[in-house]
Amino acid sequence: MRNLILTTFLILLSVTALGQGATNYPGSLDTTTTLPQASDFKITYLTSAASSGATTITVNSTASVPTSGVLQIDSELLSYTTSDSTHFTVTRAFTGTTAAAHTVFSTVHFPLVSAHVNGLRGAMLALEAKLGIGSSDAASAVTGQVLTKQSGGTTIWATPASGESPLTFNAPLTRSVNSISITQADTTHNGYLTSTDWSIFNGKQNALGYTPLNPANNLSDVASVPSARTNLGLGTAATKDVAASGNASSSQVVKGDDTRLSDARAPVTYTADGTVVTGAHIVTGGVGLSGGTGTLTFSGSAVFTSSTTYQCTGSNFSATNGFRIDKTSGSLITVTGTGSDVIVVICIGN
Repeated sequence: MRNLILTTFLILLSVTALGQGATNYPGSLDTTTTLPQASDFKITYLTSAASSGATTITVNSTASVPTSGVLQIDSELLSYTTSDSTHFTVTRAFTGTTAAAHTVFSTVHFPLVSAHVNGLRGAMLALEAKLGIGSSDAASAVTGQVLTKQSGGTTIWATPASGESPLTFNAPLTRSVNSISITQADTTHNGYLTSTDWSIFNGKQNALGYTPLNPANNLSDVASVPSARTNLGLGTAATKDVAASGNASSSQVVKGDDTRLSDARAPVTYTADGTVVTGAHIVTGGVGLSGGTGTLTFSGSAVFTSSTTYQCTGSNFSATNGFRIDKTSGSLITVTGTGSDVIVVICIGN
């Protein structure tokens, strides 16, 4: 009987101390801490003594009890928000009770206190104030209707006015419930560009400002063919044909095997004062010295008229030693130098 009277007193005390309870709603959603879970007929016991200031108590087991809530040891109420298999982390002297030391094997109860009821009461009152009053409920609503506030705090499920009709979207935009999305563009569908696609697009060449030539037209789309030839420096020869065989006509370009080119290929030789040397030709050859001297004999068309009608120069291909060239006649030169040097000679004249 004494225990029953004590328990009743504690429940009355908790109701007085907790008042209306505390709920997060409608400012934010409640949690298992603000709306603690109740536990019926759950009992465990201390496996270690707890001092009046202890914030962790050790019990035989926390199995099947809420993860947060209120527990009672002797005449003290303690609130807890965390636990493991054998411990509770507690706040002492809950709802005006007095923190006290508790001995090992003390019974731990999980009573239904006013915090449970008043928390739910506060949440329900806030929810009702949020929704309003009226006989209309979601079960009688049809697709597309919304909860609308009427005068006097009444709310009903109603179809939105014409100016508030649900939004619809055309491809590439799509809507799924309250989510709006856009597909990625590909070869057959419009959509958004990825950052990679944008980088490629942004790196494209700017507009040319003119129409480029089409390679498939083989230059037939050139605006002005004569101007193009002039700009390329081709002259009038670019428009003339080449003879298929034989010598070119007056309207054709002369090619390499034209018989009229044979005499025209002879080089023209001048003296220092600009006088043309008639019938001039060039002769080159090598002289290998023996004992510092050697000769080079001309024959056939290489022969010059006399020793005074041509000039010779040369290079020492063996060393940097000097050498001398003497024109003995129109068909013979003598080279004087060093040892067995090789001298390359070039002579020009008539």
